[in-house]
Parts: sequence; structure tokens; C-alpha cells
Amino acid sequence: MVLAAEPLQLDNPQQEAVVWPIWGGAFTPDEPVTISARLAPGGAGGSGLVIAGPGEPDARISVELVAEDGGWHLLGREATTVVDEQTVRAGASDRLAITVHGADVTVTVGEGDPTTLHLPAPLAPDAGAAGLYAYLEPGATLEIREASVSQPLPRHPELGRPLRDLAAARATEVGSALDIWPPLSDLGFESMLAEQFNSAAPTEFYWATTRGEDEDYFFLPADVSVNYAEVHDQ
Repeated sequence: MVLAAEPLQLDNPQQEAVVWPIWGGAFTPDEPVTISARLAPGGAGGSGLVIAGPGEPDARISVELVAEDGGWHLLGREATTVVDEQTVRAGASDRLAITVHGADVTVTVGEGDPTTLHLPAPLAPDAGAAGLYAYLEPGATLEIREASVSQPLPRHPELGRPLRDLAAARATEVGSALDIWPPLSDLGFESMLAEQFNSAAPTEFYWATTRGEDEDYFFLPADVSVNYAEVHDQ
């Protein structure tokens, strides 16, 4: 999801917190799934990761792992209500393993003991997809030095030879515009984009996103899109 050779460096110059999906981070938690990551938070505000099920942010179940006082604060939310919280001690160079299994989420630092968070219900009931998001408060930065999900994106062998292979055999490219708005994880789209296309055209490069009406440039959505294209050789 994020290659160690190409760390994902994000910043939030806006006046409000940002929760933005990390392309390639969608999964179905109907089996134990582990997200492995090395993170380096910084800047003036808090930053970290959010794991959330489908639906609008004010109605879904989610988990937040946010840097705080030299460690990490682990929060379980049902809509906007905090239902459980734990403290996880870890440094920026430590590897975090976040395992989602049913309504339980555990965070393990290196070879240490796991910290478990109990949610009121599974992240994604009824076989829905959950996803990984970057969280940055105003003025915050977050370097994702590497990240991976134990459950790979699904393949679609019923479609035959992928379009990207057919295009490459003819020395050409085939692609799609890509956009997430509202920013929700879409397992089918993320997997199809990786499997079928060797070119991607992010709408997040448009002026309305990178500048809009804000005083500062906002490149976080574009950075996430470029990272996905690099990971999948697009």
C-alpha cells in the first residue's frame, strides 16, 4: 500500500482536520486482517490513521490511532461517540501491527504485548468493506514510511487477460480518471483500477482541489493518488 522506497509524506495546511482514504487500503474484515505500518507524525497538530467501515463519518464505526505525547492514543468510535480508548507506547521507528477481527482491534508494537480495543459492533457488517484513512489535524504532518494490508486486493480472473497487459503488448496505455468523493473506501473500484489499468488520471490534480478557496495549497489527495500509482506501476 505504501512502499518503503517511496514514503508517503502528507501535510495539512487547512483550518480543519482531514480524514482521507489511502488508496489500496480497502479490505473486508470477515477474517482477521492485519495492517502493518511505520509512521512518523509531526507538525503542530495530531496525526495518525483511521480504520472505518462503510457509510458517512457521523454514522459509522471507526478506530483512530493518533499520535499523542510521544505515544499513540487508540480510540474506538460509534459515530461521534467514543466507546473505548487505550494508550499505545511506540516511537516513530517502531513497526505497528493493527489487527481487525470482528469487533476487536489489537495494536502490537514490535514484539511487545498487544493493546486491545473493543468496538460495539464489527467495522463492516454484512460483508461490507472497511478502509484505511490518513488523519491530520490543522498544521499536522504524517510520514507513512511503509504500510501493507495482509488481505490483498481481489482479482477478477473471470474478466480474462487484464486490459493493462493487452495495452502493454501494443506499447500503449489504458487508464481511467480516479476520484473519491465523498471519501469512502470502495474495494471493487480500488482492485479493478490496479488490475486493469496501467495509467491513472487523478482528478485531485485539478485546481479546485489543490487550491480551491483556501489560503494554502492542499496536495494531500494528489499525494495519496500518486502513491497508489507508484505502488501499482502505473
